[in-house]
Amino acid sequence: MANQWFRMYAEFATDPKVQMMAEALQRRLLMLLCMRCGNDLVTLHDEEVAFQLRISNAEWVETKAVFVGKGFIDSKLNLLNWEKRQFKSDSSKDRVAKHRAKAKANAVGDVTLQERPSNALEQNRTDTDIEAKASLSTAALPDCPHAELIDLFAAKLPTLPQPKSEMWGGARAKALKARWVWVLTAKKRSGERYATDKQSAMDFFARFFDYVSGSDFLSGRNGQWTGCDLAWLANETNFAKVMQGNYDNKTTEVA
Repeated sequence: MANQWFRMYAEFATDPKVQMMAEALQRRLLMLLCMRCGNDLVTLHDEEVAFQLRISNAEWVETKAVFVGKGFIDSKLNLLNWEKRQFKSDSSKDRVAKHRAKAKANAVGDVTLQERPSNALEQNRTDTDIEAKASLSTAALPDCPHAELIDLFAAKLPTLPQPKSEMWGGARAKALKARWVWVLTAKKRSGERYATDKQSAMDFFARFFDYVSGSDFLSGRNGQWTGCDLAWLANETNFAKVMQGNYDNKTTEVA
């Protein structure tokens, strides 16, 4: 599970392996630590890392070679010594598990203890958690209009691989429903919900797809990656990355 912070040691400022590098390389190393903290390096490819660092593929090849040579990472982007320096107690996994067990024990019938709404992206909640919450405490939400969202995706992003309504089911449908529930239940920092009914939720997804179409990386216009489709966007982790602006062109953002 992703964590929101990681341990940073003072020796970074005195370690010869670090301090003999140029400041640009030191910054890139810090960015890799941040990405590993969010578990990004587990799934990102070299092209995506280059995009996150805002450098060319050629520059990343050179940077990666330096980091491999110094023993910071291996060729598969694993950060060496990460587990040794980050402790189990730093993770909220065990605390969350205990909290859920307590909530389950205190549940009466179909009624569970009330959950406090979060003002942040729900990156640490699984699709199962969100679906369960929808069935218990948000039963009045409008049903996820899968077919309409598929049509909206086709209208906004016609150049990307298109899903077929008759083939849309299982895990993909479950993930899209979870994103639909999130849009109708999550709040911005201002306390305002992203959407309050079906129409405002559809309007949100229209803006979301417009944002995706404006990203050179997600749309495939920069030629680095062409794997974006509706199933990829509906994935919890990928959706959060897009919402955070990980793939923007530095001038666009989701409204």
